[in-house]
Amino acid sequence: MTRNQSKNVTASRTNPTLQDTTTVSRDDSIGTELTHCHWPFNAGNTSPLSWWRTMPAQCLHEAERVLLRDTLSKIAVLGGCEWVGAMRGDPAASIAVAVEVMPIANITLQVDLALSAVLLNALDGNAAAVLMLSHVLRHTPLDHPFGKELAVSWMVSNLRGAIKTRKTMARKGGKPKPLVVRDNTALPLDMGAGE
Repeated sequence: MTRNQSKNVTASRTNPTLQDTTTVSRDDSIGTELTHCHWPFNAGNTSPLSWWRTMPAQCLHEAERVLLRDTLSKIAVLGGCEWVGAMRGDPAASIAVAVEVMPIANITLQVDLALSAVLLNALDGNAAAVLMLSHVLRHTPLDHPFGKELAVSWMVSNLRGAIKTRKTMARKGGKPKPLVVRDNTALPLDMGAGE
């Protein structure tokens, strides 16, 4: 096998949303494994810059996060401090550049870069980035009919993250604040969700 060829391994990871098995491919050119789930698009067959608009949360894992971070780190931008910060993984900067490109009528390279920066922060577990990504996916015309499913996948990801944080706090002896789900967003009561 040459260095760039992939070895396929089937993993018995069951996805509770899609109820499928996941295939993992090793890409020796980047030294990571790319995860494939049953979805009309495959992360291994699309550009990392298009993952924000083609891949649901449950299909993107550590290998994809590493590849996206590597891709964004190789991009030079001339758009000011916010763009530089966004490409370096600053959550607030990525959200600022995403707001800057909205409303999105056409998918351009600028849009792909802005939302890929948001995606990277969402994959890092930043709740604000997850919510921004879901919001954009609900309001952006895509070239496929799966926008709503993508948006929901990120909302579910946000809820799972909130529940995981609460369980971690409880294990460590901390008392988590009451959690309220309003407008499909999980928020602690002290963040205005209970008003």
